[in-house]
Amino acid sequence: MIFQSLWRAVSSRLPGKRRARALGFCEHELLAALRDPGCPVCHVAGQSEPHYLFWLLHEGYAEPDLFDALTASLGFCPTHAMVILGDGGGASQTSLVHEIVAKRLLRLWRDERRNRPWLAKIVADHGVPARCPVCRARDGAAERAAFFLGKLIEAPPDGCDYGQPGMVCAPHLRLLAPNLRTSTLGRVLSLHRAALGRAMKTLADRSVEGEEAIARAQRAALHLAVGHARAPVPDVAPPPPRRERRAAEDVEALIEPADACAICRIVAQARGEWITWLDETARTGDVITDLLPVCCDHVWGAWGASGPELRAAVAENALHVASHKIETTLKFLAREPPPANARRPLASLAAAVQGRRYFARLARVAVARDERCPLCARLATARDRSLSLLFALLEERRHRNTFEAGYGLCLKHFARALALEPRAPVRDFLTRVEAAKLARLAWELGEYARKAAWQARPEAPGDERRSPVAAMYRFASWGEHARTGGSGSEEIGSKPTPLRRARKLPS
Repeated sequence: MIFQSLWRAVSSRLPGKRRARALGFCEHELLAALRDPGCPVCHVAGQSEPHYLFWLLHEGYAEPDLFDALTASLGFCPTHAMVILGDGGGASQTSLVHEIVAKRLLRLWRDERRNRPWLAKIVADHGVPARCPVCRARDGAAERAAFFLGKLIEAPPDGCDYGQPGMVCAPHLRLLAPNLRTSTLGRVLSLHRAALGRAMKTLADRSVEGEEAIARAQRAALHLAVGHARAPVPDVAPPPPRRERRAAEDVEALIEPADACAICRIVAQARGEWITWLDETARTGDVITDLLPVCCDHVWGAWGASGPELRAAVAENALHVASHKIETTLKFLAREPPPANARRPLASLAAAVQGRRYFARLARVAVARDERCPLCARLATARDRSLSLLFALLEERRHRNTFEAGYGLCLKHFARALALEPRAPVRDFLTRVEAAKLARLAWELGEYARKAAWQARPEAPGDERRSPVAAMYRFASWGEHARTGGSGSEEIGSKPTPLRRARKLPS
């Protein structure tokens, strides 16, 4: 057996006709995705989400590993919480999961010995909890797809022609690049440069008429520049008319709401104001490229909630940003080491030894660099400035009483508030209020589960029938998605409803 293994290793490197390599399931899936327009990695990763959610809502909701993951992530992310709510089923499963996680967090906060390291970790992580388990499953599927796609590009089987028409989006190039040799990376980037150039010409072609044809061309450009939309694009509630704000209104908005997290509302309003202003300004022809969103979620959100002028500006700007990154990477790959310099012998020797490998490393760093999104920066500023004002207000007893009687904060914004390190009395007050809200939610979730049992059907349902949706709102930060009517008053169902197979997420 040892001889056979050595012979296989040696014979695979001998010249001559190369034997066809057996392809796995993921590679066959990628080959099928490469025959369609769009990003094959987005396609494979998008397919993993409904499959994971179907498993979670049918079998995985009682797994201890899921409870651990949701405790670390403080619940689902807003995107996947919205998908679960939109599915129409899984109320009993989500109520069980959130009840257990809520009780775990309460035990954690009430134990001083365990709460101290948890608080230190939250501060060290800048208030950013761990990844949502559905996001982690999607990220893992994307990494696997990028790995196997790299193998297909390096050793293409029959019928595999990268870029005809399937091609990874610019964000997923950062996953694909480490799996490619430098020469192959240069060839792939050249294909992307050509594809981006064709997309720019298509968008600039004024002969294309018809709203649907223009939207189709813009969607294809966005698939190439930022990737496919991760979830149904939510509607953005139009903000009230622009006017001068008063400090008293900001105070009331922070401490009085009883039906939703105040920070979520403020962030949602900031998002709506930003996109509305961009939409109005795009009609006048002013330069707004420095203010257009760049990240995938905000690009698709702005594109889906704006007029034709802003849609065109968003698509063109996304193409320019992706093109600039690829051009920068190709410039690094094309650079040659500097000539020998007698005045700098050590630097010349190091350059001669490294050769072009130094510029290849710079190219890989450039292709993996994150772009700064102006809208992300604006929402982060709105969140942190509002929390800073809340800390100042809570120094007064009357504001503390009003805040305690209201909704409080969602868990994501509570974690960010702790990371900003307010004064100890304010921090302890926020922790006590959050624990009280979470304790009541845990009781309502338990009551919902008790009344959902068959033997409890004579009992009239109460407010606890809304607790599964209320748990989604408490654990997720809805400001990023600006849900309209975000009061949490909807119902998934007063009794457990039959679950459908998870649907494929739209692209």
